[in-house]
Amino acid sequence: MAEVSRLIVLGPDNDSRVAVISKLHELCGSDFSGNKAVTVLNLQTKYYRAPVEVHAHKVLDNAPEPALQHELHDYEAVICVVDAGQRESFLHLHQFAKRIVDTLPYDVCLLVADTSSATKENVKKMEDWSQSNGFEFVDLDAEKEPSDDNVIDEKQGMERVLEALHCNMWRSMEMNPKETKEEKVAVEKAETETEKTEEVSDDSRLQTLLQALEIAGDTSIANDKDDDDVDMAQFSALISEVRNVRDEGQSLTDEQRRERAAEVAMKLWNFLAEMAENEVNLVDLSLEQLNSLKGQLEKELQQLTVSFGGLREAQSRFSESKDALKSMAASDLNKDVLVPLTASMFVPGKLASKEEVLVDVGTGYFVEQSVEKAEQFMDRKVEFLQSNTDQLKTVIDGKRNMLEAVLMIMQQKMQEAQQAQRK
Repeated sequence: MAEVSRLIVLGPDNDSRVAVISKLHELCGSDFSGNKAVTVLNLQTKYYRAPVEVHAHKVLDNAPEPALQHELHDYEAVICVVDAGQRESFLHLHQFAKRIVDTLPYDVCLLVADTSSATKENVKKMEDWSQSNGFEFVDLDAEKEPSDDNVIDEKQGMERVLEALHCNMWRSMEMNPKETKEEKVAVEKAETETEKTEEVSDDSRLQTLLQALEIAGDTSIANDKDDDDVDMAQFSALISEVRNVRDEGQSLTDEQRRERAAEVAMKLWNFLAEMAENEVNLVDLSLEQLNSLKGQLEKELQQLTVSFGGLREAQSRFSESKDALKSMAASDLNKDVLVPLTASMFVPGKLASKEEVLVDVGTGYFVEQSVEKAEQFMDRKVEFLQSNTDQLKTVIDGKRNMLEAVLMIMQQKMQEAQQAQRK
């Protein structure tokens, strides 16, 4: 069964979301029906094609409407659509968007904004928020400034959104059919005639790297027993070469660099997929590879544990806030209360109202709501955080089990090595 890729598009305004999705379909050369909650976007580059389900959700008070149809790990990218000229537009979804990337950061997280009526201050705030929370800010109204000094053809607006989606490693992606030998020779001949001497040199060097990444064997002989064994030396070489491709391609043109990056990414993707199909056993890994895997698992566990603690702390704060709201009903408006300025500093004051409260929605913004709506807000937050905490705990337990298995196998291999030395 083929893998399904999903993109989630969030935003408080329906027309803005539809406009972004419609433009994506237009850029991809496909038809779009605005009355569907889920559409299929056919992404295609020179090297691959990938059908991606686009799920659109309205987000108000940092809660999606309707609720997400799938778990967060079933999506692979997120696009948040806002109007930078209206502060409420951003406030409606910024906390929900942050929780998504805190729980399961995607490779593509975009904050897409209409800035036609926005002030520079509002745009700057959104750019700062994006930078702090792992999002890329895309200005839909940005105009490309022509310059002779621009070596890189930097995309703007919706073209940049599509470019970012093209760079993602979608689960549903499939390599395009290979060129015939005649076509390949013709293309290579034309490129050779137009490239400069130094570019040819750089291209040849990088091509050598790519040849080193070639995956041995062919799918037509997949049943051959010799091809069932994964070449772990090749795996190590692949990882090392992939890390060096960016440095080796610095002197290439931007177009060449993009093409090479896409080619290398697909090679790595296919190789890892082949490893998964062959069910690589940890016992087959060398001590060096096991130690590298151990370090990676420990780093991931540390990051996940920090995120888990943050989720639990946030959940506790919302629960305490709800308890404070309940206690307001019995409060005397004429009685002095202590107002906390910090965790250890309080000043005397009086309650102005028992029916209306200011709710902190983050990033220094407050929204006035009734006590009832504020309690509902807190309930949604607690429920959402509990769901994410449970999911994250499952992931952490799986990582811990994997780490324990790696440590046991490493210990066994070290004992075997010591026994071999004694002999």
